[in-house]
Amino acid sequence: MNKVFLLSAACALLFASCSQGNRKVEPGDIPANNSATADNPQGENGGNGSTGGNTSTPANSDQLGWPKFQTEYHDFGRITEGEQVKYKFRFTNVGKSNLIISDVKPTCGCTTPNWTKEVIPPGGEGFVEALFNSEGRGEVGAGTEQEKSVEVFFQNSAKERITLTFKATVVKK
Repeated sequence: MNKVFLLSAACALLFASCSQGNRKVEPGDIPANNSATADNPQGENGGNGSTGGNTSTPANSDQLGWPKFQTEYHDFGRITEGEQVKYKFRFTNVGKSNLIISDVKPTCGCTTPNWTKEVIPPGGEGFVEALFNSEGRGEVGAGTEQEKSVEVFFQNSAKERITLTFKATVVKK
């Protein structure tokens, strides 16, 4: 009898706690303009313009920053093993709000990224640079094709992330 009472009480508590606060998000719940500033680089809702999850186009994307890259791919061609080559991917913020690069992650330890650390206003320009160290990555003859990428994460952007790719044919010394 005592176990039945405790089980019933636990179920009632669980039901009550699950029903609290579960409501549909209405358009008015999301700030119309989530622009980041130098004083508040995160913006009003954390800076990513999203209500959660991993969406590629948030509901209020027309009010956010938008990175437009000149190119998302670069081919270094043939390089000699041991060479360090770098490429600067350039972009313009064609959106309506400030844009921030929150992180850049390379897919390999042979790649070192560098990027614009400041807030990029609408119409402003930024970059993501990838430095590739080809040491130990070549073959005799035709060489070895190496294709690497960096994943760029944005705050306050209609594009939460973008992948930039480069390749090189590495020939052994």
